[in-house]
Amino acid sequence: MSKKIVSEQEIVDFINKRLQEEYDGDYSIKHITPLAEINPNGCNWSESVIVRGGSGDVGISRIIDEAQNLFNLK
Repeated sequence: MSKKIVSEQEIVDFINKRLQEEYDGDYSIKHITPLAEINPNGCNWSESVIVRGGSGDVGISRIIDEAQNLFNLK
């Protein structure tokens, strides 16, 4: 499956929407980090994000993986 090329804000919005759906808005992110080169998974942005909200594992890695499989940065 080819990835959709989108803006950083579109990726952030997608991740925040998924966090809202699964965690009732307790968590959010502000930005993602572009990579200098495409990673082995074919993605050009980092899975390392800062999550604002409560503490503990919120399962965000699954949501980030989902977004990385769908999107690349413009």
